[in-house]
Amino acid sequence: MMLGSLPSQVLFLCIFLAIGCTATCPSVLLNGNFESPELDSEYSTAPAGASWTFLSDPSRNCFAGINSDSSMGYRSSNDSTGQYAFIEGGGSINNCIQINDTGRWLLSYSVAGRFKESDAETGDQTYTVYIGPTGTSNICLMQALSTTSNSQWLDQSFFVDITTPGDYTIQFVGTGSSSATALL
Repeated sequence: MMLGSLPSQVLFLCIFLAIGCTATCPSVLLNGNFESPELDSEYSTAPAGASWTFLSDPSRNCFAGINSDSSMGYRSSNDSTGQYAFIEGGGSINNCIQINDTGRWLLSYSVAGRFKESDAETGDQTYTVYIGPTGTSNICLMQALSTTSNSQWLDQSFFVDITTPGDYTIQFVGTGSSSATALL
């Protein structure tokens, strides 16, 4: 995943989100493809050294993290090109970026539904994408979407109007049941 300012002020994000950054955000989206950190295991919630923030609540069966492409844990129905993020139940992921140019930007990412191993593990997930100035309740984009079990990787794109330069949070929040999982 990449995020950057293109000549036509297109913000290109090949995946994911951010909210509540405590330091100044970088001017490029870091680790948009979730390849870092490289996993030694099948998947990890809150992987050490990740530039994304993964929010999970095991007491509510809500998880978010990074999955290895070879993992059986949170796999897609078709091959991916490497590691990817997952959002199960009410889990969420976020990241931040500094946007210095106002105008219309494009958020673009790929998403799939989890491979349905059983009725307890599905890809029928609803989720919401948010973009807004970090540290405020203002929202520039709020888009509710869903995935279905065994769905192929699909590209999603949305325009975002940025009226003030500054730090912005990109966030993906699961809103489905505890076993439903979207892959980003």
